[in-house]
Amino acid sequence: MKRILSIVNRKAGVRFGTDGTQGMAIYIPAEKAAALKGATLTGLRAAFSTGQITNMQIFLTRELGGQPIATASVTGAATIFKQFYFDQPVTLDGEAFYLGYTLTVSTSYSPHLFDAAADFSDGIAWALSDGNWIDVSRRGYGAPNLQLMLEDAPTFTDLIMKPIAVNGFFKVGSTAEFSGQVFNFGTAPVEGLEVLCKTGAILTRYALPEVTIAPGAVYDFNMPAQELSDQGDLSITLTAETTESTEVHPDDNYADTHIYIYPLDVQRNVLVEQFTTQQCSNCPMGHKVVEAALEKGPDNYITVAHHSGFYTDIYTMSEDNDYLWFYNSGSTFAPGVMFNRRPATDGAASVVLGANDNGEVTAGIQAASVVAPYMGITLANSYDALSGKGIVTAYVTTYQSPSDEVHRLNLCLTQDNLVGTQAGAGDGYVHNHVFRGAINGTWGEDIDLIPGQTVVRSYEYEIKDYITSPVNKVSIPTDTTRMHIVAFVSDATSSPLTCYVWNAAQIAVTEAGGIPEGITAAPSAAQPTLQLAPRLLRRAPHIAGGQRHDAQSQSVAFPSEGLTFTFSSSFFKKRENIEKTKNPKHP
Repeated sequence: MKRILSIVNRKAGVRFGTDGTQGMAIYIPAEKAAALKGATLTGLRAAFSTGQITNMQIFLTRELGGQPIATASVTGAATIFKQFYFDQPVTLDGEAFYLGYTLTVSTSYSPHLFDAAADFSDGIAWALSDGNWIDVSRRGYGAPNLQLMLEDAPTFTDLIMKPIAVNGFFKVGSTAEFSGQVFNFGTAPVEGLEVLCKTGAILTRYALPEVTIAPGAVYDFNMPAQELSDQGDLSITLTAETTESTEVHPDDNYADTHIYIYPLDVQRNVLVEQFTTQQCSNCPMGHKVVEAALEKGPDNYITVAHHSGFYTDIYTMSEDNDYLWFYNSGSTFAPGVMFNRRPATDGAASVVLGANDNGEVTAGIQAASVVAPYMGITLANSYDALSGKGIVTAYVTTYQSPSDEVHRLNLCLTQDNLVGTQAGAGDGYVHNHVFRGAINGTWGEDIDLIPGQTVVRSYEYEIKDYITSPVNKVSIPTDTTRMHIVAFVSDATSSPLTCYVWNAAQIAVTEAGGIPEGITAAPSAAQPTLQLAPRLLRRAPHIAGGQRHDAQSQSVAFPSEGLTFTFSSSFFKKRENIEKTKNPKHP
C-alpha cells in the first residue's frame, strides 16, 4: 500500500540565493527514520511555482552534497503535485536521511513552494543557496511541498507539535491570542486529542475527543485569550497527548516559546523612509499608495522623506545620497520606501520597496509589524524661538536585547508643508516629512542596549532661517512650527539588509516633552553638537564615482545618480557638458 507523508500547497514561490541552480531537501532524523524501517521509498512528490525547470535531479542521501544513496534525472515539474521516481527503489534501514531535489531555473523565477502550515523545527527544511545548503526551517515559510513516497510502511502514530505562532507586541493589561498545529507524521490516523497549555505557572487541559488527524495531515487549534497582567517574560508550552498506544516518538509532542510583556507606556513606532524627488513623476502616486497603506496598518508610523533615488532636487541633503546604500544595487529608483530598514521577505535583495506597488508596501508593513520594539524611546526637548537654539534629550530604555550587532542612536530633523514643484503634480505640491539633516551624524552614534537600563543622550541644535541643500545650493526657509526631531535605534552592520530599526520616536521642535517617570540618570557627558545651519552644511555634492560609506563607516561603491541639476525659477535646468552616466531607474 502506498502512503504519502506531508501536506499540501501554497502558490507562492520562494528562491534562495541568486544562483540559477536551486535545491530543496527535507531531513528525516534517526528517531523518525526508525519508525519507517523496512518501508520502500520509491521517490518523492513535489509541486513548484513554475514549470520552466530543467536539469532536475532527485536524491536520497545521508549528507547533503555527499554521495547519494538513490538518485534520478527527472522531468515534468509543474505547479501541481507530480510524482518523481528513483531509478531504483530503496528499502529504508532506520538511519537518518535527506530527501530532496536540485534543478536549474531562470533567476527571474522563485521555484520552491511551501505549504500554508506552520514551520517545522530547526534542521528539517534545507535549501541550496549559491552553492551551499542552508537551514531554512523556522523562517515563516511553512513546510516544503516535498513529500516521501512510501510502500509497505509499518503502521504507527507519531504526533509533532509545530512551533507556536505568537507574533505581536504585548503590553501589561492586554491579551495574547495564539494558535498551534499538530502534525501526524505517522501512517495511522489519530483519534482524539488533548492539548495541555502552560502559560507561566498556569496549566490548562483542553480535550478534543472528536478530532481525527489523518496520516500526513495537520490539525489547527486556537487557544483561549490569555490575560497579561505582569511585565516581563512569559513562557508558553503546548503539549499534544493521545490515547494511541502506537505513538513511537513522544519527545516532540510539545513546543514552547516565550513572549515579553512591556509596560503600558511603551510605544512601538515603525520608521517609514521614503525616497522621492521633484523630478519623479510617479512619486505623487507612490505617496498616496504608502499613505493609504499606513492608514490600514496596525502600528504608529513616523515618516522621513529622503529626496534622492531619482536624481536630486532643492531639498536633497548629503545624507539623503548616503542612504542610497540601502538599495543594495547598481541603480536606484523612486518612489521607494523602507519600513524599519527591514526586508519585506526572507531572501529579498533590498530593503527598499517600490512605493507605487501596493503589494510590496503591504508586505513591508506586515514584516515590520510582527517585530517587538525591544526598547522604549522618549524625547524631551527645549527650544528657544528667539535664538533658534535647542537641546533634545533621548531616553532609551531597553527591555530585551534585540541582537548581537552594534547598535546606533540616530537623530534627524524633518519639515512639513514645503510647497514646491513636483513632476506629475504641478507647482503647488506639498512636500511633507522632508529630511533636513542628521543631528548626530549620518549613521548616528553607538549605544549599549542592556536590558533594564536607560541610556540618556542630549544634543544641542540650532535652526537658522534657511537650510541650504549642499547638493544643489538652494536655501529653503525653515518653519519650526512644522518641524520635528526624529530619533530611532538601529543596528549598524556592513550589509544594507541587516541594519534593522527597532523603535523610533519623534517630537515637534516647538514641543517640550518630558522626562519619563522613574528616570534619574543624567545625560551622557561630552555629546557632539551639530548646528543645523546653512553655513554648517557644506558637504560635498553627490558626484559620479564619489565615495560613500555604509552604516559601519566603511567606504563602499555607490551607483551614480547621473546628471546633476541646478535650480531655476521654472523648474530644473541641466548643467551643460556633464558626462551622462548610468541613470537611476524610474518605475
